[in-house]
Amino acid sequence: MKKLTLMMLCLMINSAWALTPLKSQFKKETLQEFTSLSLQIMPDAGTQLIFPFLLDNPELNPPLKVKLTNSNGFEVPVEKSEFDDLIVGQNTITILGKGIANEKPVYLGNLFISVGGYNVSISLQTTYKAKNNISNIVFNISNQDRNHLVEQSVKRRTKQLEDNYKEKVKALDQRASDKSLKHVSVMALEDIDETSFKMEEDLDIGDKRLVVYIDKLFSYGDKYQVLLFELENHSSSDFNISSISLSSVDEDIKETISGFIKCPELIKSDTTHRCSFATTDKLIKTSDELKISINTDRGEGVFQW
Repeated sequence: MKKLTLMMLCLMINSAWALTPLKSQFKKETLQEFTSLSLQIMPDAGTQLIFPFLLDNPELNPPLKVKLTNSNGFEVPVEKSEFDDLIVGQNTITILGKGIANEKPVYLGNLFISVGGYNVSISLQTTYKAKNNISNIVFNISNQDRNHLVEQSVKRRTKQLEDNYKEKVKALDQRASDKSLKHVSVMALEDIDETSFKMEEDLDIGDKRLVVYIDKLFSYGDKYQVLLFELENHSSSDFNISSISLSSVDEDIKETISGFIKCPELIKSDTTHRCSFATTDKLIKTSDELKISINTDRGEGVFQW
């Protein structure tokens, strides 16, 4: 009689456990560099781990890695194919418990999660009591760690933009170099026409003396023109060149000639520097007169011929 009563009592208790309703609850845990906790997982219920960042964020280093030691008693996405289906664009990992019909085996295991410098170790145990199953674990990080993640993200993004910019600049430089070589190869096949000027002018800039010497103009067919000139600093002070421009002058109508000037920015005292101006603008050949303007840190000097 006592045995029968005890069996009925156990049956009533088990039935009460089975009929206990599940309640959604959120338990907060602090996510640190090394985080450990224990969870009791109820079959057909499970627990959801909620992280404060997207788990597939490519900026997280190291990337997400999950290891489950007992796949007989628990189910967690660990394979890449499962990641693609369940983790992409998400900040959660779900732990499911496994059971056997008409039996109540108790499984033990460990779940290891590593992502973004955080290492989480979770001890797992099967439970059949609904009240022991926590439906949601919410990981929080400190403001300092959150700011650190933001700073690291900004740094990585900035570096990525800088690297992309350098690659684009490198590609543009290569394209410019290739284009320049193309122009040089074309110039080499053109007939060369030389116009000699041999003219010089003192540019009195303030109380300093800078001399410009216009040497000659080379014309390669009707496509390219190169003007050679020199700058001579006959003063005891240096000149810093801010800009040099060439213009055409026809009946008091001035028009800037576009092109590229090769000349040092610093003209030291008592030195002479040879410079060039290359252009495809035909005005340099057809103009009545040419005008060169030299802007320095001491003022502007102009010569028209």
